[in-house]
Amino acid sequence: LKGSQDIDVYFLLANAWLYKGDLQTSGKYFSLIPKDYFRREDIAATYALFLIRKNDIKGAFAVMKARERSGVLEITAISQKIEKMLAARMKKE
Repeated sequence: LKGSQDIDVYFLLANAWLYKGDLQTSGKYFSLIPKDYFRREDIAATYALFLIRKNDIKGAFAVMKARERSGVLEITAISQKIEKMLAARMKKE
């Protein structure tokens, strides 16, 4: 696989395995995505959920803080929900 389309394929596979509950396989596909792409709001939000499932709240918070806003209302709404969830989790720790 080559190019930005491959990033989307890796992201879709990571997302699918995350929602199946297989964090190991999901993590394998996230590891194939170059770090610069984790600023993309859709990838950042999903990766933050992955990190939350792995109980890495600080890592998830850092990913969300570094993301670039997409301007897509549905993705922004999901990001805001994740931020609220992280804020609540951070208060508990």
